[in-house]
Amino acid sequence: MGFKKSGFGFVALAVVGLLSLSRDAVAIVVNSSNPVTGLSMEDAANIYSGKINDWSGVGGRAGKITVIARSEGSRSRYIIEKKVMRQEKIITGAIFKNSNSEVQEAVSRDASAIGFVSLDYTHGLRVLALNGVECSIENCLNGSYPLLSNLDYIPGISLQQLERAQNFALDKRQDIAQEKKYLQLCK
Repeated sequence: MGFKKSGFGFVALAVVGLLSLSRDAVAIVVNSSNPVTGLSMEDAANIYSGKINDWSGVGGRAGKITVIARSEGSRSRYIIEKKVMRQEKIITGAIFKNSNSEVQEAVSRDASAIGFVSLDYTHGLRVLALNGVECSIENCLNGSYPLLSNLDYIPGISLQQLERAQNFALDKRQDIAQEKKYLQLCK
């Protein structure tokens, strides 16, 4: 098994199989005082690219939007770039944070802020619906929420490790995954 270093962790060159252990959602969030409750994917891309820079452009109160994003290399940023931004780039004037908790804290302190975080970091923030689909456990489980990603394990070191990972994935308890609010793929 060979590994290649990429901008997004290690990528297996000779993968026998990929085992999905759980699923996570990337939530687009705003300060709890912000009246905006949802965005289209296009509006989200336009905000993050700087094409929309005032909340009145998406039905909110007039005021400059503070764009908060994760630093390059984070899984949540990868999902936003792939599924929301597509060919657009995140505005260089964004405030870049190194962790979900830093984004959560920054958005909670700034009434004009928008950010994106893993589902486990939405406490105290308003989670925006995307294209009319709420970021709920039900919508994440049924696959209708658009910003989902599987948390995968790449087997390759030993069959014993693969067996342990499979047992974990099939174990209904999955305490760690549930504690982090990751969603079970199988029941």
